[in-house]
Amino acid sequence: MKSITRFFLSVSSFLGVLLFFFIKSDIDIPFVNRWGWCSPEIALCLKAVIAIIGATVFAKLILKSSVKYLGNEDTIKIKQIKPMEGNYLPIYIGLFVVALDLGDTITMQSIILLILLFILWLFLENTSYFNPFFLCWGYKFYEVVTETKGSMKEGTYTLITKHKDLKSIDSLDQLTRLNNFTFLQYKKP
Repeated sequence: MKSITRFFLSVSSFLGVLLFFFIKSDIDIPFVNRWGWCSPEIALCLKAVIAIIGATVFAKLILKSSVKYLGNEDTIKIKQIKPMEGNYLPIYIGLFVVALDLGDTITMQSIILLILLFILWLFLENTSYFNPFFLCWGYKFYEVVTETKGSMKEGTYTLITKHKDLKSIDSLDQLTRLNNFTFLQYKKP
């Protein structure tokens, strides 16, 4: 179950690109255009709203299942911390531009294969599982340098938490290890 949860975390971190691709593609939502009750512009807006709500709910389910299936870790001692959201913005802008360009010249099978290969790459890498939809639920991403504590060696990790101001905190508990480099603090202590 841990591998499945980590796979869905990888899918989740690629969710923004899938969302843009879904909105731009000709994939039809059956109840929107089937009976011709709305214009193409309204249908596109409904498609976008449905996709955004679906992606946001999927992100929340991934956060909950991560805690349930990956278990808890001990407390970590913080040596240094800084926000990370700005580090991922250029990457996501690049991915969104690519997603908006997909669909015009290559086949749907090629696009699906490309997306699956990218998700597999995210799954096999030690990624930080950055997902912009986690921000909708109040989560922030931090780069944390830890002190040695028990079996936890000093190192740099990604922390996903709802804490707003971590400058005065010297340790964190109730953490779930997503991989060797990423921790999730699901509940705010």
